[in-house]
Formats: sequence, C-alpha cells, structure tokens
Amino acid sequence: MKPLYLFVFIATNFVYSNVKAQCNFFDDYTTSTGWTQVGSEVEIINGKVHFINGAKCREFQKRLHKPLGRTIDENDCWEVKFEFKPSSVGSKNNLPYSGHVILGLTAGTNSFNCDCPDPPCTGRKKGNQDGFLLNYSAQNPPNGDLFFHIIARNSINLHPSQRIIANSLGATYFITLAKAQKNQVQLSVYSDSGYTNHLPGSPVMLTYPGNIDGLTHVQHGNTINGELRRELTGTLDNVCIKWHDPMPSRASLSLPKDTQICAGDSIVLNAGMGSQLNYLWSTGSMDSIISINKAGKYYVRISNGCLEISDTIEVIGKPALTNQLEDITFCNDEAAFLSYRASDVSLLWSTGETSSTIYPTQNGLYWVEVTNVCDTIYEEAFVDFKNCTCDISLPNVFTPNNDGTNDYFKALEISTECVINLSIFNRWGMLVFETTNNDFRWDGGDVADGVYFWVVDYTNSKGSSHSKKKGTVTIIR
Repeated sequence: MKPLYLFVFIATNFVYSNVKAQCNFFDDYTTSTGWTQVGSEVEIINGKVHFINGAKCREFQKRLHKPLGRTIDENDCWEVKFEFKPSSVGSKNNLPYSGHVILGLTAGTNSFNCDCPDPPCTGRKKGNQDGFLLNYSAQNPPNGDLFFHIIARNSINLHPSQRIIANSLGATYFITLAKAQKNQVQLSVYSDSGYTNHLPGSPVMLTYPGNIDGLTHVQHGNTINGELRRELTGTLDNVCIKWHDPMPSRASLSLPKDTQICAGDSIVLNAGMGSQLNYLWSTGSMDSIISINKAGKYYVRISNGCLEISDTIEVIGKPALTNQLEDITFCNDEAAFLSYRASDVSLLWSTGETSSTIYPTQNGLYWVEVTNVCDTIYEEAFVDFKNCTCDISLPNVFTPNNDGTNDYFKALEISTECVINLSIFNRWGMLVFETTNNDFRWDGGDVADGVYFWVVDYTNSKGSSHSKKKGTVTIIR
C-alpha cells in the first residue's frame, strides 16, 4: 500500500537543561570560529554578539554569518532559541527607531534584502535570497513602539507577521522562532529564561505561500536599505537551533505485502528507517520493529516531529487443517470416491494421486498427506465394498392354524440390504397390515380366510436402487 505524508504540529518548548547537547547548531559566542564578519559594528566580543554604536543601517553592511551545517527546506521543521538584550535604539521624530535583523536563516551569505557586491552594497540591487528574518524594529513613521516580527522571504516576495511589542530597553528577551508545519512559522517572545512568560501578543503565527528552501546560513546584522536613523545597540547570545531528522522518501517505507499467519506463529514487521524518528504502531508500540501473532490490519506512523508517513498491512489468519476423511462403505455397483477439500493445500494420496478426489476400486485403507504453509497432517479412511443388491420373495398362501407349519406370512427370501415398505389390502382396498420390518411375520390377525393383495416398495440400504412388487396371498385356516 502506498505510504501517505501528513503534517503534524509539535509543541515548541524544549527543556533547556544541557542546552548544547539538545542543539544541532549551538553557539555561545565564546569564539568567532566559523563566523564571517562583513563590515563592522556587529561583532563577536566577550562571548556575545554585539550591536555596537547603534550599528546604523544603510551606511554599509554590518553583518555576521555562519554555515548551519546542513540545508533546510520547506518540508523541514526546526526551532531557534536565543537571548537578546537591546540597550538603545535610534530616534526619528523624537520617537524610538530601529530596524535590524537580529537573526536570519538565509539561503546563502548575501545581505538580507539586497545583492551586495561590496560592504557599502553599491547599487543596492534588490535581492532574491530566500530566508526567515527576525527583526527588532519600529514602524515608519514611528509611533513610539518597538517590536519583534518575522518576515518570510520567498525570492522577492516578503510576507511579514503580526508584531509583538517590546519597548523595554535594557531588558533581556528570550525568543523562539519555530517552524512546526509546512508554510507556517511561529514567533514567541518571553520575559524569563524558562521560556514560560509570554510578552503580550506572543506568540504570533505567520502563514505564507510557496516554498522557502535552501537555507544554509544563520546571520545577524543591520539592513542596508534601512534609514541611517535606524540604530540598535545591544547583545545576543546562546543561539540554539534544533531540527528534526529529514524524513525518508515515501517510497522507502514499505511494509510487506498483505500476508497470512498460521496459528501459533508470529510475524516480524520492520519499519525501521532511522533511530531518530518516532514510530507509532496500531498496537501502541513505539518501537521500529514489532512482532505480531494475530490476524488483523496493522499500520505504522513514522514522524520526524514535523512530517509523518504511514503504511498498512493486512495479516490474514490461515485456517487450520481439519480432519475430513471417515471410514465408508460403498455398494459394488456404486462409484466410490474419497475427497479432501481445502484451499491453498497440496495433497498426496496413498494411490500416488495429487487431486482433491480419488476413486477407489477395491477394499482397503487409503490415506492422504495434506500440506499448507502452516502445517502437514495425515488423514486415513477404510473403504469397504459390498453387495447392495436388494430382492424379496413372498409366499402366495399361508395357513395360520397354529399347527406349526406355514403359520405366518413372511419373506421367503430378503437381502439384509433391503429397506422395505409392505402393505396388505383386502378385496375392497382396505389396509389390513403394514410394516417396514424386514423380519416381519403376519399371522392374519382376525381377518377372514380368502385372497388378499400386497404391495412392497424396496430399496437397497444406499437408496441407490428402487423397486416395487405386487402380488396376492391366500389365507386358509
């Protein structure tokens, strides 16, 4: 059966003990190793990223970037956590004014919004680099509020989120940016290091169209196309990025074809596709491999915490082989046969035949070996042939006078294989005697002497032949 892809939402709160061990990408900025600095004033100093002297926008690029160590695409799920402390911002119309990308996940090393050939970004050519940009900003013209928001950039198309107001300069904000579903990203801002107390308006969910693919770098910096008055001084620390293992292709999940199971047997179902994936079977097991011993439909769901694929197998119980043969008697003139009826079996008779039915021709013990995928049994039956001919001979006179001679009307000759129905009538058609007993003896009862008419129907014990005779009998006392 074809596997199915599903998207599932996963809660984004991590327990933050032993932070580094939980992160696929972690930096506490104790060293600048791996980071590329573009321009100045956004620098790694004393174990933090520092936005220095306002890190003014527009005058030249002021950025840091570092490879993630993998490529993140639209079908991937991930979470970023970090700490950010703004100390001061610029001013416009005597109101706070900022506009910096404090963290970006980008499909390359270019500036956030422009293709820049040099630090001043000569020409400020509009860029088309995919990415997610987390901004600490103010609107233009400013209204007195500073806020966090996300911009999802799909080539040249920008998709901004709603805002989370954060006006407290000098306070440390604890931030998560999480993608737990295709085409959705969520921003949460907290006031405490336990990531429990949301700021008002937090979290915000941004839904965007299309795909944002090929993310390879994490960046911090100013925006080269922003106004000079947009300034930010502050620090950033302890960036943790965790992503879920990539899902295998849907074609690579394939449980066995629907199959059969024998009584007392077990079948091992192996859906193992990686130790970092999550498994859930219809049995409740969360192992990648299960053993089953009953018929039924079984499914497995495999998730990397974001995407899910599933597959199903039907296990059909194989019926146990049953005893079918019994000793049997046939008449000599009868077509004798022995049969074993079952599906998906192989047969071997004592006669060497392999069909479901054989036709014995003589007395004897016959056996059959029956085999299916589960078992082999032996069956036997004794076949007896006998003479089933039925005939009856009746007298035409008897003398019921108790002299010990010819006192009864009874069969002169009758086969033990006969099944009879004898009726005797007087001359007016009235029934005076009837029997089905082969050993009948009629003494005439209280009827008068004279002639009586009899009719006998008879068959052999197999019912394979049927005959009828008529005659008369005279009673003389």
